Amino acid sequence: MYRKVGYVFGAAVGSFAVICGFKNQYLKDSNDELQFIQAANAQDVRKEIENNERNVLLSPSVSAAGYEKQNISLQNTIRKARDLAYRKKDEVGAPGLVIGVSINGKIVWAEGLGMADVENRVPCHPDTVMRIASISKSMTMAVVAKLWEDGKLDLDKPVQYYVPSFPEKTFNKEEVTITTRQLVSHLAGIRHYEKATSNNKNNRNNDKEIVSKEIKDKRNKTQANSAADRKDSSSTDQFEADKEFYSKERFATVQDALKIFQDDDLMFKPGTSFLYSTHGWTLVSAVVEAAASEPFPDVMRKFFQVMGLKHTYLDVAEPLIYNRSRYYSRNGSGNLKNVPYVDNSCKWAGGGLLSTVGDLLLFGNAMLYSYQWRSELDSVSGSVFPVAIPSLC
Repeated sequence: MYRKVGYVFGAAVGSFAVICGFKNQYLKDSNDELQFIQAANAQDVRKEIENNERNVLLSPSVSAAGYEKQNISLQNTIRKARDLAYRKKDEVGAPGLVIGVSINGKIVWAEGLGMADVENRVPCHPDTVMRIASISKSMTMAVVAKLWEDGKLDLDKPVQYYVPSFPEKTFNKEEVTITTRQLVSHLAGIRHYEKATSNNKNNRNNDKEIVSKEIKDKRNKTQANSAADRKDSSSTDQFEADKEFYSKERFATVQDALKIFQDDDLMFKPGTSFLYSTHGWTLVSAVVEAAASEPFPDVMRKFFQVMGLKHTYLDVAEPLIYNRSRYYSRNGSGNLKNVPYVDNSCKWAGGGLLSTVGDLLLFGNAMLYSYQWRSELDSVSGSVFPVAIPSLC
């Protein structure tokens, strides 16, 4: 029997999370309308495991003896995975991490390892809330897809149709058009984070003149800038060098956050190359705001509610968010230290959300089960606008 598997894992240093899955079954979707179907039973992770473990493991073709064998195999796998996670945690120097695994849409393992708050000795647990970094882009993309299928967003219109304040762009003195489709695909030519050096403008101009020869090196250099700065921490402070990544500035609206990059030159002609860009997703958030006719934070909060993501939030410092982890880095001697205050209002769509492994598994399963069916299987709660997916490609 094949199983659909998804897992999530987050770490309290800097905080990151990853969702992966293997899809070997096709699931029937009985709802022909293009609409969100709320993922059901967004329960406490521990209760979910306790209530669903037997149903997850025991298929109609498996006997009680077979179930026991499967259960032992699962526990052995968890034990090995836990050991691997502990080793990886120690290797990278993370104070703590959280792991979640689901099989066939049901959570079978969720566990915290290490500390979410070192100073107050608060351990990581399945309900620990962490920054989810660029998985924020995946959630924002689901909102983009919904707006598209509702007829509120045209992916191929120039972004100025939705964001008139965004400057018209040229590349090599040629007028060019940026579309939402290019933005969500990282094909728009908008830069990524930039190091705090005085010659970035000149570097961009030089690269633009010889783009056909050096675009690959430029892309790799741009994507790796924060890592390079961290390695050079002996000569310059990491947080000063990565001022954009560790921004402390509060932006009242996503439109205000566009000022970080809106007047900069494009890295290449839109549609001709690939450059991973979180700033591009800030522009996506402005498009979403215009298409939905309401502030981007409100759009996302409604999405969280519809999807049953009860522990997913915008990363804002002031509200009390229970079980929120602390964040750490290491100094030149390798000792743990608290990271400075960071305000992620500059990149909510691209890297500014908080969540738990339970909510990420809920969202991940909704993505895994969308646009998949097989006639002999019932529909699975968590399916999301199945017809939209191929049309967006």
